[in-house]
Amino acid sequence: MRTLVLYSQSGRVPEIAQALADELSNLGHQVQLMEAESSGTSRISCGRYDLVVAGSPVEGIFGGKVAGDIDLSLKRCNRLEGKTAAAFVQPALFGTTKALRQLMELMERQGALVRDFATLSTPDEARKFAGSLAKLTPL
Repeated sequence: MRTLVLYSQSGRVPEIAQALADELSNLGHQVQLMEAESSGTSRISCGRYDLVVAGSPVEGIFGGKVAGDIDLSLKRCNRLEGKTAAAFVQPALFGTTKALRQLMELMERQGALVRDFATLSTPDEARKFAGSLAKLTPL
């Protein structure tokens, strides 16, 4: 299974994304980690991936928003139509559920089928989530 983990560079998300990617690799996935960019203009082709995972911290004064870099990067993704997808956020005191819904909505607007989601605070939680993701589609 080929998996893309697209993640925001904000907060502890890079550390969480790395743990997720490492565990997915241990479970037999070919994983590509990709940092979200707030200034890029080139398209991100998701056609070769079986699973696309996006991650962001919860941002905003009262929470409820995803990071700008993941927002812009997801809008540059193409060939997401019908792809199995998952989303995760690094929670905050307020707005975690709202931010997670926003992230899933961004992916679904591009045609992705978000089949799993989570709030992840630690690398250990990311490793457990990887086990759940591994069951989404067969290797």
